[in-house]
Amino acid sequence: MMNIIKNSLIPIILSATIFAGCAPEGGRSTASSEDTASSTPVAGGKQRGIRLDPGYFYNSHPGQDVATVARDVVNTIKNARGNTIYLYAYNTLHGAFYPTTYAGTKVEPGYGAQNVFGAVTKEAKSQGLKIVAVVPLNNFQGVWTNNPTWRSKQAGGADYVPMADTFLLSASSPAYRAWYTGFIQDLIARNPGIDQVEAVEPTMDYSWNGVPDQNPAALANFATQYPGAAVGSQQWLDFRAKEFLSLIALFNQTVHAGGKQTGLVHTWTVMSNGKLSDATAIKNSTGFDWIAVSKQSGASKTDQLVSEFIWQQWFSTFGTAVFIPDWILTVAKEYTETLQKAGALSEPVIHVEISNFSGSYGSIRPTNEQLAQNMANTAKLPNSVSVYDYNQMRNNSAFEELSNW
Repeated sequence: MMNIIKNSLIPIILSATIFAGCAPEGGRSTASSEDTASSTPVAGGKQRGIRLDPGYFYNSHPGQDVATVARDVVNTIKNARGNTIYLYAYNTLHGAFYPTTYAGTKVEPGYGAQNVFGAVTKEAKSQGLKIVAVVPLNNFQGVWTNNPTWRSKQAGGADYVPMADTFLLSASSPAYRAWYTGFIQDLIARNPGIDQVEAVEPTMDYSWNGVPDQNPAALANFATQYPGAAVGSQQWLDFRAKEFLSLIALFNQTVHAGGKQTGLVHTWTVMSNGKLSDATAIKNSTGFDWIAVSKQSGASKTDQLVSEFIWQQWFSTFGTAVFIPDWILTVAKEYTETLQKAGALSEPVIHVEISNFSGSYGSIRPTNEQLAQNMANTAKLPNSVSVYDYNQMRNNSAFEELSNW
């Protein structure tokens, strides 16, 4: 889901596949559907998940009521042998796809106001599918706009805004942490039928330059924990990762307290030879510590840790022949073994995409045949799998290609 490049380690840039912009429109008003609390086991223990962003329903199901939309998408996913739906619950820019009055949130005014999230959840549960609610961890436009002191900062107090559509909140801000705890509690209370909550691609430093987060609360904590150490030093990089890990732990604790499983999805960057980049270097560069996250335990445990391994992304970046659909077999094994050797407690899940990626070596759009090959390869893996996404597969008439997974 991300395009990246900086020698063998690459600064992360969000692609258009993440929380795609909605085109809010009016739609036929329908009564909202309610979930029933339950937990859907996955047959054989292996998830076959498809990611579903309600923001695309305006194009795929124009004018249809939420019950009709829900039946169509759930039937399509089940017929494609999917047993799990990664359902995007809150859009950074446009808000919730379910009704909520929680302070600081907003509801997407079309399908969100009609509770399309609840309708899809209810339909999925009735057909025995698992629902994973996908949310941001530290990227909320409305909260960022209304609370300047909660924002991630650069030196001198300037806001850290690496891209136009990023609104990063500080992992060290006590007020933001309290707000986020309430946000997750509200999500679960309003959607008791979900099985899991997943944080999508949480990152502290998109530029990989060691500058963020210099929120006053972060600087105060740093001075207390590392007296006399300088911002930008190795102590600073270690501190940033610990603060971010603490926010992830809070997310996990809050979700578990609500009786649900947790997940996190991110890109583990790779080198031109197809091998994983060094985890410590990624931690120092982004603030996200793969190994530490995977080793959290108890209520702080990340139940599933989903890594994005997208061959076309890296072929467009490096142009190396190793990046073909078969690459998933070797990199998934390396990922799983790396976590096992580190003593990880999280389940390693593999993510693939049909998305187009552009880089130094051109624009790569996988064919349906290549998707089928990729999915046939995931069937050889013991790992659960997530695929991005329903909308692209619908547009490419590619659901039949999932029959191999």
